Amino acid sequence: MAHDAEISTRRNLTDWNPHVCWTLYRDPARLVAFLQSTWIRPEDLPHYEDLADLVKLATRQHTHPRMVLEAYTSGKFHGNLMNLMEPCFAPALAPRYIANEAFPADWFEHTSRCNCDGAACAYCARVLRDVLKTYDREPPQ
Repeated sequence: MAHDAEISTRRNLTDWNPHVCWTLYRDPARLVAFLQSTWIRPEDLPHYEDLADLVKLATRQHTHPRMVLEAYTSGKFHGNLMNLMEPCFAPALAPRYIANEAFPADWFEHTSRCNCDGAACAYCARVLRDVLKTYDREPPQ
């Protein structure tokens, strides 16, 4: 992200997106990779209190940093989980979104003990089916 402005001005390869994750998450078959990535839901942050004194939130280029701060300081977020990421992945999924409030109660417990290889994780695939929604109308700004 630190070099994003510089990268966006270069056109070395036609149709190449330097943000590899955007290309990955646009493919519905590979979206489960997001759930298997390293990120923390605001609701799960308390599980890390004994492990870390400080948490750095990625808001350097976020369009709504106060939303991110509010979610993590309150410990809850109702809406598209992709809106909390930097860069914001929400447009990559539109008109689909990941409903943060739809995660199962055992999400942290299960994923913190998971030792599968990722590709074979039936739990993540099942959760994705439950949390992946489609907007009925234009998403809120």
